[in-house]
Amino acid sequence: MSTLTDRLVSRIVAARGKSRLHALLKEAKGRAADKWKWKTTGTPEELQGIVDEAVQGHFVTSAELQALTDELEEVGGQHVYLFKLTEAGRKALTAAKMKGAFTEYKGTADYYVEEPAGKAVHWLERDGNTFLKQIHTAEFWELDRKKSVWNDQVRRREWKKIRRRAVNLMIVDVAKGTAEICIDRLTGEDDPKLAEREFAAFLESLKPWLDPTAHLVPVKVSTAFRRIVLETMDEAFMNADGVYDESIKHRMSNQRRGTKGTDIRKRADYNLDGEDYIREGLRIYWFTEAPGQGTSPQANVAADEDLEDADDANDEEDDARPSVYTIISAVIRVVNKAKVEHAKVYISKKISAKDRAHVIDRIRHFAE
Repeated sequence: MSTLTDRLVSRIVAARGKSRLHALLKEAKGRAADKWKWKTTGTPEELQGIVDEAVQGHFVTSAELQALTDELEEVGGQHVYLFKLTEAGRKALTAAKMKGAFTEYKGTADYYVEEPAGKAVHWLERDGNTFLKQIHTAEFWELDRKKSVWNDQVRRREWKKIRRRAVNLMIVDVAKGTAEICIDRLTGEDDPKLAEREFAAFLESLKPWLDPTAHLVPVKVSTAFRRIVLETMDEAFMNADGVYDESIKHRMSNQRRGTKGTDIRKRADYNLDGEDYIREGLRIYWFTEAPGQGTSPQANVAADEDLEDADDANDEEDDARPSVYTIISAVIRVVNKAKVEHAKVYISKKISAKDRAHVIDRIRHFAE
């Protein structure tokens, strides 16, 4: 097996993309007909051998594997910060100037190692769009839940240092006047402090090409929370909601996880839609297909994976209508000594580029 193919399969498995790889192999089997002599599913070790045979037999190409790997790493499992472009930003952040400031991304085997060296940013084109991509090794401390003890007799938490491959992106649409900065989530849950650290470091790596205060205006989302709650009954699902006012906090949730059960907004006793209530964030599932259309391979790429992550464990959905689970936050960051709200969308699951674009567009619709 070539080094590139070996690393691509490893990255696909690490990105919880076995179901997508199975689908790719099944498509290749259909094209090969009686020439195909292998299974299309298996353990990670078996998949390495199956893919190697398929590539050597010219039934699957390295380009197909690379495209799948890149999409899995670039879409979902990330924090997405939303911005609008200033007039200066529209002039400065063009594709041509992006190419002049950074080197082109070339997907060699070195880019797909578990712990890549350096923190260089590269530009690449895909589907007619030019954007920036950074691949680096992130370091952070993570609580070891198995070794930690917390009870009436002993209280001890043990932390371990983690080194993990991270993929960050900046996507600019000059025509629409929008930008998104996508930060790898790294851990299995929404960790705001880690996201902020990685976000700030990525911004530094984009300078001097990017001047955040001159080129970008953070999207405000806090004033849109109530609109989203009231106006998305047909396109989204809520299984929990939490608000507060001057005197008390209120929270309602379903006993069933995910989108199974009844949307809490449709319950007779739901009363959290008042104008005086304040929300710190919003947890909501955005439907990606109409009722009865069934599940596409891209709608839920982790459908047959082991959901070990804390947020994914709660992402149990109705198979009849696939959805994308998001946590929308109004993050307060200090910019030039002033507190500025930034809209951040946490997407726990690996999804398709089409579904991410749909979700982000809908949130922008309410926030702008």
